[in-house]
Amino acid sequence: MRIADLLIKMSLLFLCMSCMGQNVKNTKQVNKEVKKEYKYASMKDGILHLDLNEARKHPREVKLSEICDSLIYIPLETRKECLLGRHINEVEFTKDFIFIQEGWSLYQFSREGKFIRQIGKTGRGPGEYVCGGLCIDEQNQRLLVKAIYKNRVFEYDFTGVLLADTLQYSNQMNNMNYSSKDNTIRGSLKYCITKKSKRFKSFNILSKLSLDDNSESFVSSKYFPEKYYNSKGKMGLMLQSSNLYSFNGYIHYQELGSDTIFRCVNEKSYPHIILNSKSFFPRFQSSLFEDVTSQMLRSKKAYNILKLIPSMISNESDRYIFIDRYSDYNYIYDKKTYSLTSIKSSDDNLFINDMDCIFKQRSISVKGNKYLSTCILPEDIIALKEAYDTISSKDLSILNKITEDLTEESNPVLVLARLKK
Repeated sequence: MRIADLLIKMSLLFLCMSCMGQNVKNTKQVNKEVKKEYKYASMKDGILHLDLNEARKHPREVKLSEICDSLIYIPLETRKECLLGRHINEVEFTKDFIFIQEGWSLYQFSREGKFIRQIGKTGRGPGEYVCGGLCIDEQNQRLLVKAIYKNRVFEYDFTGVLLADTLQYSNQMNNMNYSSKDNTIRGSLKYCITKKSKRFKSFNILSKLSLDDNSESFVSSKYFPEKYYNSKGKMGLMLQSSNLYSFNGYIHYQELGSDTIFRCVNEKSYPHIILNSKSFFPRFQSSLFEDVTSQMLRSKKAYNILKLIPSMISNESDRYIFIDRYSDYNYIYDKKTYSLTSIKSSDDNLFINDMDCIFKQRSISVKGNKYLSTCILPEDIIALKEAYDTISSKDLSILNKITEDLTEESNPVLVLARLKK
């Protein structure tokens, strides 16, 4: 009897050991599956680090079909009330509408391109505005318009009714981005470099407008930890709109002299992305140096400040992060594959277009966190159709559909490339 009990106990022991071994094996397999294989990137303390230096050593061509799954063509209706010029300033999307800033005016179209109305009146009189930018609060069906010359934010609903025009902003605010998390607008202050006592002085860099109490406040660079700056001193300067964007309801921005993209959360800002990149002196662009006099540019001190400019975040979607380094180098980070790619592009197109013969994009323009967008002039589309012997039958079919009612006097055609999820 004792021998039988011993055999039973030994059998149970072997069975338990076998199960434990299988569990360990399964645990190792799970850990192996959970481990993320980053390429030119890493995650430290919840902050994404992108190694642009290493990625730049291995550039490659990126096909449009790698990051997008479909193209949408929207011919904008041409009517005498909405004759758009050849230089559209801004395009914003909602679920049902398209809002287009052309010159100083603002127009509303359906998602199919049908003209609905002009928003408000353009001018400097009572109740009129000169549009200097816009952002959208889709949750509350509001359109927020920056009225230059009046230094106010005009609030309209999606039916074109003016709701308010009492929110004042600083004359220095350069652009607008809306945060749905705290019902505020943030805009970058127009940077300024002054020479005083042979030393350069920097100013506050971010304007915050509260839609709840119609107040404005400013954020200074002194708030942020030293370790998130690649220069010895904090510059505290903002650059135009290329390093200020909205994603998932939060405002993100980057300062001149810093490699860090900050995320604004209520009254504080936290590191979101760190770009590991070497400092360099970018090629001349008028928008970058418009407030720096030629005399200051010739000074050694100004040169040392400007060469600290790091890479700039262009925009972010649910899956991708796009990085533009003054069009000299472009990068794309895939959140799904954890890989960073340096884009090898041509002079007239950032991506290799293997989806049609129309879509071209030299710089990143992400709309609604879902689309790459571009506006194509009607004469360019008509010229493509006339060169039918050089394009495929598929592209010719697309062109025939688009140009059915198109003339050279028509409004531009909006083309959307839907980003993969």
